[in-house]
Amino acid sequence: MTAILIGTVWAMLAFFAASLATIRAATGNSWMKLWQLAGVTVALVWLVGPVERNASHIHADAPALACAALACLFAMRERRRFFAWENEVCAGLFGVLAVFAKQNIAPALVAVAIWFALRGGRAFARFVTFAIVFVALMTAFTVTALSSPSAFLFNCFLMPAHQPLDKALFFPALSEICVFGLMLLLIPFALMAQAWVKSSAGTRGFLLGRRTPLLIVAGVLMIPAAIAGRMKWGGNENSLGLALFFFVLALVAEVAAVRDEADARLWSLPVLVCCIVGMTSAVYFSVKSRPASPIQQAFVYARQNPGQVYFPQFPLVHLMAERKLYHFSWGLTDRRNAGAPVSDAHFRANIPHNAKVIAITALNAPFEADMTSREGPRVADFAGAAELPQFEFVAMPSQQGPQK
Repeated sequence: MTAILIGTVWAMLAFFAASLATIRAATGNSWMKLWQLAGVTVALVWLVGPVERNASHIHADAPALACAALACLFAMRERRRFFAWENEVCAGLFGVLAVFAKQNIAPALVAVAIWFALRGGRAFARFVTFAIVFVALMTAFTVTALSSPSAFLFNCFLMPAHQPLDKALFFPALSEICVFGLMLLLIPFALMAQAWVKSSAGTRGFLLGRRTPLLIVAGVLMIPAAIAGRMKWGGNENSLGLALFFFVLALVAEVAAVRDEADARLWSLPVLVCCIVGMTSAVYFSVKSRPASPIQQAFVYARQNPGQVYFPQFPLVHLMAERKLYHFSWGLTDRRNAGAPVSDAHFRANIPHNAKVIAITALNAPFEADMTSREGPRVADFAGAAELPQFEFVAMPSQQGPQK
C-alpha cells in the first residue's frame, strides 16, 4: 500500500502547506513562530473530526480546500512581486481549480469575489474576468479529456444535481456543524470585537485590515453546500469539513494575530495545551495498529492475481494494481438516479473479462442495488477465499454457475 501512503502524504502536505500560507497571510507579523502555527493548525485539524477527514484521506477534499485557501490568500494579499494583476490572476486560478476539483466548493469562490468587491477599484472586475477565462480554459480541457461537451455536462453537473438527499440527516448535520462552528468562531468573534472597539477605522477599513472575515464569510457561505453534501446518498462527515475548514483557519489566524504582549502570554498556555492534545491524538491514531481493511486485501490480491477477481466497490484497486478502470458499483446507481442507467452491454464491456468471480463486502443496499441485480449466483468454493476473508463471492454476469 506504498502508493496509497505516498498519495496520503502528498495530499496532507498540500493541505497543510496551503493552510499555513493562508494563515500567515491573514496574520502578518505574528507572535507565533512557524512551527507553533503548524503545531496548532495540525492539532485543531485533528480535533475537528470532519476537517481531519478532509486532510488525511485520499479524495478531492484536500486539493480542493488547498486551492480554495490559496484563492483566499491572494484575495487578502496586497503586495505584488511580479506584475500588477498577480493577486487577481492567482485568486481566479486557484478558485477555479478548487471548483473543478469539487463542484460544491463554489460558494468559497463567491466569498473571494465579495472580498475583491469590498476592496473596491478595478480589483473585482479583474478577478471576475480572470475567473471567467480560467473557467473557459478548464472547461475546454475537461471537454477534451471527456471527449464531448455532453459528457462534461453530464458528469460535472447532471449527475451531481440528481443525487437523492436523505432528509433525516438534515438536523443531525445542522446540529453538528453549528456545534463545531460555535466552538471555532467564539474566540475569533471575541477577538475581532475587542479589536473593533479599539479601532478608529471605518467598517470597510477594519474588515480589510483584519482579513480574517474573508475566511469566516467563506465558511458561512459553504454551510448549505456542506449540509447538502452530508445529506446526499453516500455523503459522509467529511462534507461538513468544507465549511469548518475555513473556521479552523480563522481561529488560528485570530489567535496568531494578537499584538499585545500580555495577551500573547495569556494565549501561550492554551496554545500549548491544544498542541499537546491534538498532536498526541494525531500520533496515537497514526501509529495505532489496525486490522487489514478490505481494500488492502483486495489490492494485494489484485496485484498478485491481476484480472482474476472483480472488486466493483473498489475501482481504485484495479486502477493501481492493474492499470485498468472498471465500473464502480455506486456509479451504476448514480447513473440511474441521473436518468441515464448503464445498459447491460455497456456494463459487460467495462468489467474484467477473464475474472472468475465478483468479490463483495459489507454491502450498503441503497447504493449497491444496481450492482447486485447484475450478479450471478453465490460461489461457495472460490479457491482464493482464504486470501480475501472479508469478502463474499458471486459469479460474473457471463458465467452460468460457480467456478474456481
